[in-house]
Amino acid sequence: MNIAIIGAGLAGLVVASQLNQIANVTLFEKSRGVGGRLATRRHDSFVFDHGAQYFTARSHEFNTWLKPLIQADIVQSWQARYASFEGIHKMGSSWPSNEPRWVGANNMNSIAKHIASDLNIMTNTRIIKLERTKLWILTDETGQEYDNFDWVILNSPSPQALELLPNDAIFLNTLRQIDMTPCFALMLGFHEPLTLSFDCAHITQSDLSWIAFNHTKPNRPDLTSLVVHSSVDYALKHWEQDKEVTTQDLIHKAQELLGFNIDNIMCTMLHGWKFANTIDRKQDVLLVDPRLKIAACGDYCMGGRVEGAFLSAMKTANYIKKLIAT
Repeated sequence: MNIAIIGAGLAGLVVASQLNQIANVTLFEKSRGVGGRLATRRHDSFVFDHGAQYFTARSHEFNTWLKPLIQADIVQSWQARYASFEGIHKMGSSWPSNEPRWVGANNMNSIAKHIASDLNIMTNTRIIKLERTKLWILTDETGQEYDNFDWVILNSPSPQALELLPNDAIFLNTLRQIDMTPCFALMLGFHEPLTLSFDCAHITQSDLSWIAFNHTKPNRPDLTSLVVHSSVDYALKHWEQDKEVTTQDLIHKAQELLGFNIDNIMCTMLHGWKFANTIDRKQDVLLVDPRLKIAACGDYCMGGRVEGAFLSAMKTANYIKKLIAT
């Protein structure tokens, strides 16, 4: 039994680790590394988690899976001082819920790298075409073909999965109804520390939605590293804008909120997440076509969030295991 998984985000890695027990699994990842939005970027000695900022664990299944990672110090709790803002006005200093906020030790991407360590992954390989006769044939952007796959599982954002999905797949219309929205991530490294009463904040009524001082997370370099996420509306409005213009605009908005001196900025980076968020946070779908032997999974199947990616992967893997066993 040969299974191809397209996309090595968290859901792709988890579903691969589950199915790897009963089949030969190959992951195809278009980027040079794994993890998707469990992403970390470095510049000199600065470290920025510019995708997922932290995650919570609310289900028994996810807590059980996390336990050995916590015991091995691959995942650690982030004891962050929190604030909430409306525009530039601070409104509160208590988290909305009293639950642990988990992060990868050293960086968020370390979680993905740990899961990937025992998997067969082809990075820098963008699959652009799927064909099925008796078995699946995958073609990458160079024209290279990869064949003899019994199953294909798509772990890419829903709009990208739609580009590969056959028109007669039974979950095509369901996937079409899952909308995802963009976000900009601004990363700033500072010469001198900033003195503030909080480590992270959610922001409403603003072009910004989140700020976090990455160096306050466990085992990060002690250099003032700021991550700023834009609002969805801002990203939608300015997505096609020149990146340098967007960078300077977001710096100005962050400065207005935090009051730092622009001359204190030592490094600046900007990343655009085209498919960062899921609109329907109550989504709960299983996307599997037993006839074509194709499936899709990801956080967008379970309302977003890191835990949603895990639960979607487990749900998909368990269903396919049952189909293979019958």
